[in-house]
Amino acid sequence: MKKHLIAAAVAAAVAVPAMAQNVTLSGYLEGSYGSIKDDGVSTSGFQGEGVFGGASNFTISGNEDLGGGLSVGFTLVQEFKIANRGYESSVTLANGTADTTQQRLTDSFAFVKGAFGEVRFGAVTYASRDLGGIYRFNGDFGRIASGFHGIGSDVNNSIQYTTPSFNGVTVAVATGKEDANGTRTAGKSNGAMLRFEQGPVRLGISQTAQTTAKAADITGGAVAKAKETIVGGSYALGTLRIGVAYAMDKPEDVACTTLATCDSTAATVQFDMPVASGVNVFGSYNAYTSKLADADGNGISLGVSQALSKRTKLFAAYNKNKNDTNATNTYRNGPSATAGQDNSRAVVGVSHSF
Repeated sequence: MKKHLIAAAVAAAVAVPAMAQNVTLSGYLEGSYGSIKDDGVSTSGFQGEGVFGGASNFTISGNEDLGGGLSVGFTLVQEFKIANRGYESSVTLANGTADTTQQRLTDSFAFVKGAFGEVRFGAVTYASRDLGGIYRFNGDFGRIASGFHGIGSDVNNSIQYTTPSFNGVTVAVATGKEDANGTRTAGKSNGAMLRFEQGPVRLGISQTAQTTAKAADITGGAVAKAKETIVGGSYALGTLRIGVAYAMDKPEDVACTTLATCDSTAATVQFDMPVASGVNVFGSYNAYTSKLADADGNGISLGVSQALSKRTKLFAAYNKNKNDTNATNTYRNGPSATAGQDNSRAVVGVSHSF
């Protein structure tokens, strides 16, 4: 009898439910064919870029419930180009160096979440970079480009805290430093965002600051700084959604001699509206200004999509930018524009999420 009681006790102890970890694979695929015209030269072919909803990617995420409202998990986002089996991107890190990578992870972080909010650790794209998607309705389509949204992306060794929602209000703060060892020559970034979302209204304001410390900083040399501030909001009028945003990029500690070293602004108005069963029309108007002489420009984006299912859409899109003599504005994921040259793109494609 004692043996049976001992065996039952052991079995009961082993049978205590373990906290299960749920790991999921999701992603997005997009391909398009079209024509790009830049500097008076037209080229056509398969695009394979984030024309409509964003870059193609695989996302692996996991979540483990620890009980008591506390959970931990991770997210890994791998972007790629379906046109050439890879992804290549050159970004300027906070320490001022260029980082050209293949098959890069755009986000790779672990998180802890509870009644206190959420904390992310790792390579985190700051919430302040795009106001948490307040004014954009179709991924990357019509997104402010031309150098904006560069601060706060690809920040390594970072941590971001987001509060719970209080009557529709959330706050996010983040900081990152390129050198995990904390040497003085490494750059750093800080970001903060205030967001309000209730009913048909979305509002937000954010600022991201970046310091690029040079090697000369060890002996008291100059430190280059830059700030990006974005305010925006959107409102749903029935099925019609309208969004606006205003962005300001301000390089500091440098003389205004080039586009990159001069203060600049961008304003955008965007809309999205279903017009029939599964059919949406959408578009945007962007205006760019710079303190550099003759460096203003504007752009329009128009598109239509047809849902074939909950996950698959056909789409057609058109982008066009007009530039002053010294302006190099282009559309999102467009080619590097030649100063003073207009550029445009017309594409048809398919997108699928899973």
